[in-house]
Amino acid sequence: MQKIISVTSGKGGVGKTLTTINFALAARSNGNSVLVIDGDFGLANVDVLLGLTPSKTFADVLDGTCTIRDIIQKGPRGIDLISSGSGISRLANLGNLERSCILAELSRLPQTYDVVIIDTSAGISSSVLSLNAASHHYVVVTTPEPHALTDAYALIKVMAEDHDRIQCSLLINQVRSDDEGTRIGLRLAEVAKQYCGVTVTPVGHIRSDSVLNRSILARKVAWDGALHTVAGQGWSSAWRRIWDLTNSPQEREWKRPIEQVWSVLAGQTTLASNL
Repeated sequence: MQKIISVTSGKGGVGKTLTTINFALAARSNGNSVLVIDGDFGLANVDVLLGLTPSKTFADVLDGTCTIRDIIQKGPRGIDLISSGSGISRLANLGNLERSCILAELSRLPQTYDVVIIDTSAGISSSVLSLNAASHHYVVVTTPEPHALTDAYALIKVMAEDHDRIQCSLLINQVRSDDEGTRIGLRLAEVAKQYCGVTVTPVGHIRSDSVLNRSILARKVAWDGALHTVAGQGWSSAWRRIWDLTNSPQEREWKRPIEQVWSVLAGQTTLASNL
């Protein structure tokens, strides 16, 4: 069964896109076919970190010159990518009709991929919430800074209140120690459970890594040894924990048929009617 996972954050600059790419690498290392969708409409940057220059984006789909299948691009390490386009104001300011058009196109994606990972933009905009709601499972990325944690909690709260999503995973990036990552993850999970009724599963934390910083500057994040770096091992471990949730009887979202997941994207039904 195809798995759709969104990687999201309340605040920008917390490492969400790097998390998406490394999750894709980890999935590929396990033999899964992977499609990454850059859901940061108008400000896409997955392609930049992969060293790609897309020739077609969602803007072309909106213009009617191609279909969603036509903008799938082959990337490094066997990762396929759909870029939403960068520096395109039209995509950054989508109206309801254009957003519905894009979501409907996503519902027509081929089901040949084992894993679809959506890299959303940051915050609680309608686009972010819709992509998270349509996924089987969403992963919140944050850093230890108080404002980043506050925004992460706000996102979790809104997803529960507006979309009845009461389960998610949490990844803490840029931690100074393992103890810090563990402590922050457990504390945020405790607060979300107490005040929102949401089960937040801390899946790991990422230590700072100089090797990663050099690969970012070189636009070669998806290289052969990426998962063997300090940060890469953290992402790989986190991905294994997320993948284990697919077999968890407590994770109700995994049991939604793929047709129902994409029908939420297409606006054909509501999330509540699928549960």
